[in-house]
Order: sequence, then C-alpha cells, then structure tokens
Amino acid sequence: MTRNFRRIALMICFSVSYTSSAQNFSYSDFLNETDLARKFELGLEGAYFYRNNNLDSLRIFATQFALGTAQNKFSNQNFALSRRYLGSYFIRTTNIKKGIRYLEEAKQQFTQLDLKILVSETENELGNAYYLLGDYNQATIHYLASIENGIETSDRTAEYNGMIGFGKATCADGDTATGLLFVQKYLERALKDKKFEAASDACGFLGMIAGQRGRINLMSSYYNRGILYAKKSDSKTHQANALNNKAIDYYYREKADSSAFFFKQTLTIREEIGNARPIVESLYNLAIFYIERGDFDLAREYAESGELLANKTQMRSSQIECLILLVEIANKTEKFSEISKLKLEIARIQSELKKLGSVDGRIIQTALKHASPKVQEKQFDSYWELVAVIGLILTAVILLYYESPSSTSGGIRA
Repeated sequence: MTRNFRRIALMICFSVSYTSSAQNFSYSDFLNETDLARKFELGLEGAYFYRNNNLDSLRIFATQFALGTAQNKFSNQNFALSRRYLGSYFIRTTNIKKGIRYLEEAKQQFTQLDLKILVSETENELGNAYYLLGDYNQATIHYLASIENGIETSDRTAEYNGMIGFGKATCADGDTATGLLFVQKYLERALKDKKFEAASDACGFLGMIAGQRGRINLMSSYYNRGILYAKKSDSKTHQANALNNKAIDYYYREKADSSAFFFKQTLTIREEIGNARPIVESLYNLAIFYIERGDFDLAREYAESGELLANKTQMRSSQIECLILLVEIANKTEKFSEISKLKLEIARIQSELKKLGSVDGRIIQTALKHASPKVQEKQFDSYWELVAVIGLILTAVILLYYESPSSTSGGIRA
C-alpha cells in the first residue's frame, strides 16, 4: 500500500468543542423539572448532548425548548436558546447560511440580556459556520469574539472555547505555525480543566497535522492519546473520531482489513449522528483508501457521494477535495473526457473562495494576546498526564515548526 503522507491526511471530524459535559442527560428529568432555572440549565445540557449524538433530536428538542414558556421569566432566554440550537442544527446538516441567520438572532438576544457566556458560545458557533463555508477571515473574527466575551465571564472554559477553532482556521488559511500554537494552548488548558472531549479534539487535529508532515510516530502518539480521552465520554461524535483515528493508524501500518473496518464503522456512526462535515470526511477517507487499493469503482462511488453532500451543504473546501479525488480517479481509469469538466468546477469554486480573502493579520495579533491565561491556573491534579502532553507538544514544535515550507505543501485542510 502506498504511504502518501501528504495526500492522505484523512480528515478528522470537525468539532470545535463546547467544553461542558452532558453525558448523563435525561430527557424525562428535563420534562419533569418544575424549577424554571434548573430547567433552563437542563436545556443547555440536553442541547449539547443531542448535538454530539443525534442532530434530528437536537432539532426537535430545540423547537420544544421554546414552547410553553411565554408566561415565565425565562421566555426570552429560552427563545434565544431555541434559535441558537436550531442554528447549530442547520449549519451541520442542510443550510449553513440559514443556520447563521438563526445564530445571529440568538446572539443579539443574548447580548441584550447580557448573557456573555452564551454570547461567547454563539460567537464560537458562528466561527464554526464560516469555517465550514471556507470563509476563514470571518471565522477568526467570530472565534476571537468568542474568546473576548469569554474572558469577561467567570467561566474559565469560556476564555478559550474559541481557541481551537481560531487555530484550525488559521492553519487552513496557510499560517500553520500560528494555528498550531492556538490548538496546543487549547489542549493544555482543556487538560488542566479536565475537559477530555475538548482534549480529544485537539489531539485529533494535532495528529492530523503530524500525519500530513509524514511524522507517523508523532501522529500515532496524538491519536492514541485522543482515543484515551474519547473513552471518557459517552459522545457518539467523539467515539466516531476515536474509531477514525484507529483506522488512520492501521492504514499507515498497512493493516488494510482493520483500516477498512474502522473507516466503515466510523461512517455508520457519523450517519446516525447526521453531521454533514464528518460524513463527507468519512466518504473522502474511504475514497482514498480504495484508490490506494486499486478499486476505482468503489473509490468513485465514495468520492461522488462526498462531493454531492458537500455541494448540497455549501461546504466548498470539502467539495474541492472530493473533486480532486475524482480527477485522480478519472486519470487512473483513463476517462479523460471527465477531467476538463471536473477541473472547471474546481476552478470555479476556488475563484469563489478566493473572493472571501485571507485572515486579517491584525486579528491574529489581537488573538495572540489572549493565547495564555492572565489568571493563576488552578492546580492540575493529574500532573503526569499534563507532563506527557506537554512533552508531545514540545516534540511537535521541534518536528513541525522548523520544517522547510515545501514540506507543508499540498495535503488536506481539516
């Protein structure tokens, strides 16, 4: 099996973590709760739970959450939360721009109510939406707003909730060194606060970058640590990510049967959740897998399915990646008549994305001021866990930052 490290980044599930936990959410407890303040809190937990486990349930829950509250003092908050989570549903499933409209409505309401934690979370979700659209400048503007609003709250995690998204968007825009800095800082702080789902996401992204650079042992170290953290969660999203990481590791170690098994299992779980971006990523991964195996009919089937879904959901960067695979398949199968049409579509989308512009350097400079916490960190009681991760990060700094620019060209942007 060909080890094409640059091409087979094998995209990790896009998930900028909301850093709370709702593993034990009970819908019956939510329905039966009579204390309105507690019901509001349970609503937050429920929305997070469904976002990570089943997006159709999130849509239903978000709609029900706003009902029957017109006569209580939480009606405005509940309505805003309903818009917030419907926005989350739409940006992950069918209509990113519609999701953005809902999120903007929610942000305006939260701002009027002076609920800065929820403003911070909503800004983070707006960053996610623009990231999916390939508008990395707008994404970083909202991620920075998430960080700055979070700093004004008493919630420690809100201070850095937008940091991983900011790092990913900066990497996607071409500044890998700065982007990695933000993701690494996010990982350190998530571990100090025992936010293991967040830590798992960060390890997955750092492992992906290491794989793109051909640093296979470093990639495996990050992936295995991310799998360890994912096991602490009941989130289907994170369980699927862990299986995907296993598949990647098996692929690089030329264990094709195991790799295919876990790639397909990952796709099944992601389809159950209903989040379009990870589904496209799984289809893309399987297309690459079968290209390497020489099964071009099956590879084309997966690549076409990924391209269709990416196009339907307006995820232009992901659509380009699938189209590039289809060009490769057409070349290998000598279907040259298809290539011109595919390349024209790629050029059209690239032109569309180019108009969005690059990340403003002033935004990066402002965000760098927030990269390190200004307050004394609490004692981290799993000392050796943090030491191990910092060791990984230092290794990554040495191996990834100080490579020649040519070594980072190509590859998949996650």
